[in-house]
Amino acid sequence: MTELESTIRDIADSFAKSVLDALRKMTLAELAWLLRPSVAASTAGATTKRPAKTAKAPARPKKKSSFRQLQGRYMGLIRNFTGAVRKQIKGIAKAKGLPAAIAAMAKLLASKTKATKPKPVAAKAAPRKLKLSPARKAALKIQGTYIGLVRGLPAAQKAKIKALAKKKGMKAAVEAMKRGRK
Repeated sequence: MTELESTIRDIADSFAKSVLDALRKMTLAELAWLLRPSVAASTAGATTKRPAKTAKAPARPKKKSSFRQLQGRYMGLIRNFTGAVRKQIKGIAKAKGLPAAIAAMAKLLASKTKATKPKPVAAKAAPRKLKLSPARKAALKIQGTYIGLVRGLPAAQKAKIKALAKKKGMKAAVEAMKRGRK
């Protein structure tokens, strides 16, 4: 065997291995698509696109969703009870399960005995409106500006500005900081 023949054989072997690797990675749907007569005839000459893989999101297990429904129903009903009755219902839920506890609560609510209605929530009073004089409003505005400008300063500058604010007032300190920024 000549050197050329051995090189050709090596290349053919590596090509066959790569084709087999590619085929192993394909899904059954893709392989079936490749083996269709119309595709097999067309792949001899030109290449065509394979169908895209469609991955469906896994469906939620039936048991999990039904448990959540039970739990939601239980939580909705248990809010109607307080004290000893609530404690009894929780005991039923632990001993016999949520369906039994839900049935017990439904019975109690239907007969309206020993069940307490939820307490009505009192409406909150509107917060009182502050009556600020124009001078107080101006002072608060200066204070806010001062705090906002002081936050961005390094410690050494903060100390100088605080001393200035104590000595001459916040307005002078704010003006000094604004001058220093320019």
